[in-house]
Amino acid sequence: AVGAAVCLAACVGNGENKNAEAKDTATVDNSKAETTDVKFDSKVTARNSETDTVMDKCEVMPKFPGGESGMMKFLTENVKYPKEALDKGITGRVLVEFVVERDGSINDVKIMKSVDPILDNEAIRIVKAMPKWEPGTMNGKAVRVKHTLPVTFRLN
Repeated sequence: AVGAAVCLAACVGNGENKNAEAKDTATVDNSKAETTDVKFDSKVTARNSETDTVMDKCEVMPKFPGGESGMMKFLTENVKYPKEALDKGITGRVLVEFVVERDGSINDVKIMKSVDPILDNEAIRIVKAMPKWEPGTMNGKAVRVKHTLPVTFRLN
């Protein structure tokens, strides 16, 4: 069996602790007999808002359903190190940016730092596959919030 580690920095936090960090590790065995370690280093930014403005900061930051443990469960069950990348020994850190909309949906997913199209596509796929988040709020109203998710693909 081939071992592969995928490290993800999740977007979590709240308005009180803008540099909040959460660290956790989970191990999964997927159907291809690969072991994937998912590592979380969480940092968030947010911005000022009106109606369509994308925030970098807000009073209550968006949350993944079930919080960090829900995010870990989702990632460990859904992240797949692409076989072609494994075969070619491709590793690296993909930086994905996305917006959590006022209804909690994920939108505007784009690569900010590319490693290889194979890994970029997996990072985009996992972000687009996320369920709706609890939206961020400012002055009691839901706002759009930008998140950046570094996804590091590393072979063991």
